[in-house]
Amino acid sequence: MRRRQLLLAMLACVVASGCLAATDAQSTTAATVWPTCSTAGAPPDDCNAWYRTSVTLQWHWSPQDAMTTSGCDVQTLSADTPSSGTPKTCEVQWLNGDTVSVVKRIHVDTTPPTVTDASPARGPDHDRWYNHPVEFVFHGSDASSGLQGCSAVTYGGPDSASATVTGTCRDVAGNVASRDVPLLYDATPPTDLDAAQSRPADHDGWYNAPVEFRFTGTDSVSGLDGCSTLSYSGPEGAGVSVTGACSDRAGNTASQSFGINYDATAPALNDVAASAGNRSATLRWLGSADTVSLVVVRSRAANHRVEQQLPPALESGFRDTGLKNGVEYRYDFSAADAAGNVAHATAFVVPSGHPRLRPRPGAPVSSPPLLRWTSVRNASYYNVQLYRDDMQPGADTAQPSTGSEKLLSRWPTKPLLRLHRSWRYGGHRLRLRPGHYRWYVWAGYGARSKKRYGGQLVNSTFTVTR
Repeated sequence: MRRRQLLLAMLACVVASGCLAATDAQSTTAATVWPTCSTAGAPPDDCNAWYRTSVTLQWHWSPQDAMTTSGCDVQTLSADTPSSGTPKTCEVQWLNGDTVSVVKRIHVDTTPPTVTDASPARGPDHDRWYNHPVEFVFHGSDASSGLQGCSAVTYGGPDSASATVTGTCRDVAGNVASRDVPLLYDATPPTDLDAAQSRPADHDGWYNAPVEFRFTGTDSVSGLDGCSTLSYSGPEGAGVSVTGACSDRAGNTASQSFGINYDATAPALNDVAASAGNRSATLRWLGSADTVSLVVVRSRAANHRVEQQLPPALESGFRDTGLKNGVEYRYDFSAADAAGNVAHATAFVVPSGHPRLRPRPGAPVSSPPLLRWTSVRNASYYNVQLYRDDMQPGADTAQPSTGSEKLLSRWPTKPLLRLHRSWRYGGHRLRLRPGHYRWYVWAGYGARSKKRYGGQLVNSTFTVTR
């Protein structure tokens, strides 16, 4: 039985690490000393751990018939120790003179580590705010057992102007401390986007000129930073999309689109012409599919204040009757589309029961012709222009088109003009050589110095053969 106790004591001494045995040459029993440590609610152990609460140190020796002991009293350690531990020594001397002295370092750390700070994986996304998940790596220190490690935490919500991310650090003894790090977090774009236009629609729900839109929105976390202000000027169409955006102080952006009707292009009104008849005029024009209304107003060229609106027409032709022969009439066309865009055109005509145009359009002549046309009532004079080609000029006040050769400009008071084989114009002597000629006539009213002309009466041609 005694031999078994001795073997157990020697084993405990080896486990206790640091026990020294002194044996007498004549003794067959080894003297041993070893410690045990215990904390509340836990079984005794070999004192090699770190303790986070008060620990009771108790010494044991074998054999039990010791004469004296030193430092072997039961002790309770509560204060934190350095990382190397606090040494405790027990010395036992037996009656046979054997002496064993054992030193044991006890490790106590009851204080959690200090969480010093946290490092984000990146800086704020916009103006001190984060708008998508960010990782924080925590750092700390521990004065006793030393730092074992700290956590890395990813924050991804909820949105808040007073958000906190919580991380921890652990020491070697197992103590844990936490710390809250504040941050500004908003990952939600602005809401309730709306737009106010600078004016109502121009015509029947349509805009026909650039219009400004000011967008508004709300943001309940970081607050609104700004919204779009844009001037819309195309593309054109029904229900075209207008898109604006709002951004918050965290850098989140939301956009909103809505449709408007926009058309800034007037309908087509081309090839407008008026041909004379006996006390009538036939009007022709070429419109476009987007025309919804056409207004034609007739007036006398010599007096624009007297006007008469003709019946609305969307066709490509109209015959106006009940006119006076020899009077120059002016027809003003106004074609409108659904957006209120209007195209304008003007045509002039002089009704005649017996057209007097000579020579006939395109007729060949072998000698200088007598130019004749229908007289215009109230006309004070006429302006006749002759060109070498068929480039149409304006009235006498206009410059001829590039490349056309103007040969003559005269102001007869009667509706006729005799051409000659040669004449002077622009400081040069000109001749009526064989070739193609075009001539034009406008009616003038009042004094020539006022240059008040009506519409074009003649646009005709002849060919000189020799």
